Amino acid sequence: MSTENLERREFSFLLHTCNLGEKTRTGVNPFTKETIHFPIDDGLSDSESDAVLEILESHGFEEPEEEGEGYVLSWSDRECLQLRSGAFEPIAEGISSVEVELLSVGTIPDQVLAIILEIAIAGNLALMSPTGEDVRVPAKAKLPQVLKRWPDAAVIETVDELRAWLTDTIEGRPVYG
Repeated sequence: MSTENLERREFSFLLHTCNLGEKTRTGVNPFTKETIHFPIDDGLSDSESDAVLEILESHGFEEPEEEGEGYVLSWSDRECLQLRSGAFEPIAEGISSVEVELLSVGTIPDQVLAIILEIAIAGNLALMSPTGEDVRVPAKAKLPQVLKRWPDAAVIETVDELRAWLTDTIEGRPVYG
């Protein structure tokens, strides 16, 4: 089936560590001018980073060329999954959040959704909307600190649940070119 005439959509969301810290930093909300406290999370453990890196390598992701460009998996000339995080290597401060960009024409392939779930589970990562208002967690991540921070977080376990969340909540935006 030709994808030439189908709409290309970009879905942007975050993968955020479920290793939540107790520390905060203080800042000012630029809209309300109120003082707010931002959590400082522990980030991925070395073993979680290693597990995610192993998944990326096993599925043929291209390694980052420049800082911030992230890992890329392309399955056509117009479709790709990109993880913007820097390198998944053990660092002093673990990676706490990964920006995800998913460009797809037509229906997102099941195998791509399965890779996203595999990464979330191996890295102990919650899936969240760019604003952080909607959070989904892998079943194993329903830890006390996760429930405390995100009491309304729903569990996401299947490709179909992930597809529904992306299409119904994240929605994606049309991309031309």
